[in-house]
Amino acid sequence: MSPLYRAANPVDLGLVTSLLEEAGIEYLIQGEGWNALFPGIQAAGFNESLVLVADPDLEPARALLRRAGLMAFEA
Repeated sequence: MSPLYRAANPVDLGLVTSLLEEAGIEYLIQGEGWNALFPGIQAAGFNESLVLVADPDLEPARALLRRAGLMAFEA
């Protein structure tokens, strides 16, 4: 699995996962529960969730996010 997108809030996370689901790209979310743990505190890196995709799906998923006007995570 490779990192695709770092979501700073639940709205961004929902948008990205909806796009991936519509395209049939499977994903995993790391740190999803942290957003609920400290609501209102929006410190960079603190409440973020990381969306991961399988290595073969990484480039198609990045292209999907670019078409949607979102910036994919670049490691």
